[in-house]
Parts: sequence; C-alpha cells; structure tokens
Amino acid sequence: MPAGARERIEACCRSVPEVIWSVSIRRGNMQIAEVDPDRVLRIASLGKIPVLMAASERIAADPAFATRALARPSDPVADSGLWQHLSMPTITVADACVLVGSVSDNLSTNALIDALGLDACNAVARRAGHADVTLHDIVRDLRLPGQPDCLAEGSARGVLALLAVIADPGAGHARVRDWLALGVDHSMAMGAIGADPLSPGAVGEPSHAHKTGSDPGVRADAGLIGPDLEYALLANFSPDRVAAARVVRVMRDILSIALDD
Repeated sequence: MPAGARERIEACCRSVPEVIWSVSIRRGNMQIAEVDPDRVLRIASLGKIPVLMAASERIAADPAFATRALARPSDPVADSGLWQHLSMPTITVADACVLVGSVSDNLSTNALIDALGLDACNAVARRAGHADVTLHDIVRDLRLPGQPDCLAEGSARGVLALLAVIADPGAGHARVRDWLALGVDHSMAMGAIGADPLSPGAVGEPSHAHKTGSDPGVRADAGLIGPDLEYALLANFSPDRVAAARVVRVMRDILSIALDD
C-alpha cells in the first residue's frame, strides 16, 4: 500500500470517530487503503448491485427475459426512483434495470426481486467469493416486527469483490457496468471526480460506474473509475450524533486522496 495515501485515508476515517467504517480501495492489483474491510455493515441500496447482476445472468441465459413485462408492485414504495411518478403499469426487465442503475428505483428493484427471487440475487455474491454481501428483503417504507431490519448488509471487501466481477471483461457483466454508469447520484464520494451526472461518458471525463446507498444512519458509495480504480466506502452512524453531510464530506475526501495517488 502507498503509505502516504493509506495514512491520509485512515486519518479521514478517524476524524469522525462516531462513524463505523468499512473501506477498501484498490488500483489494479495494488491495495491503496483498507479500514476494517471485512466489517459487515448496513449498505442500503448497494444491495441492489446483486439484483442487477442476477438480472444480467438471467438475460445472458435467456435473452427474451430482457423484454419480459414486469407489473408495478402493488405495495407503494417512496423515496428513490421514477416509476412511482410515471403512469406506466408495466415495464420491461431491461428498462427496470436501467431505472435501478440510474436512479436506484425502488419499485423496479422490488419487481426485479419478485421475478428473480432473493436466493438468485444472493447467489451472485457467493459466486464472487464473498457471502457477506446479503440482500435481506425487498425495499419497504416501513419495516414491521418479523421483517428484516434492513434491506442489505455487506463489507467493503465483499462489495469490492462484486465490482471486480463487473469490471472483468470476461465475466459477462458488461451490461451491469453500463447500467451503473447511468447513476445520477454524485452526492457522495463520486462527487470528487467533478463529472456531470446527467451526461455519463461525456468527452474528457473519466469513465465511471457506481452505486450509492442511503438510509438513516447509512451512507455507502462504491464504484469503478477509469481503467482500474475500484472503491467501496461504507459508513454506519447514529444520525443523532453526527450529521450525514459530515460523513459525506469525509467520503469525498477519501476518494479524492485515492484519485490523487
């Protein structure tokens, strides 16, 4: 590990001692920094990455699955997404994946999970070599007794293992990278590259693909930048003790250090 970058990133994490971190950043085969990379935390919508990977695998096995119509889930889900604001009663699997990759669409996520099954989504992580990334449930506005406490959990090392599969040209997940490259949420670490979130792949900007996760007490950002930088920054905290904006600033500082290395 480059000592300078590693030490500066560790110092960033220590600057908010109220936050529990799991961090892993790699450039090619070189580890830039790790902070408790095997610590399993709540990762919110990063749990949608295995959903997209499972959809990709299903499309590869059965191309017709991409055009299968998915009905709007009967249970409404607020927060992220566009389908809830549209009049369309159905969308195709491929369009649902675009909505999940671009705007983290909750209704599309639930429709995909219903079509694929939780087991198929979680099997993706196991095949990547890390079983600690787990999708526990569909997205819900309210979690009742007897339901899972959160959408998903995982470690930075586990999330990075999924990204490595997506980045591998021989692994057959190029479409997942394309979906994630449409992500418009640059409010966390990805904001460090200064790219226009509404113009992915613009001339002069580094190629990138990423996914964010946000819940009360959770901020997570993981992605691929350029030809070989992979990062996973996971933070859990008490919203009563630390402001989310402060956590996000540290995440952006961490990725800036990695980019400058």
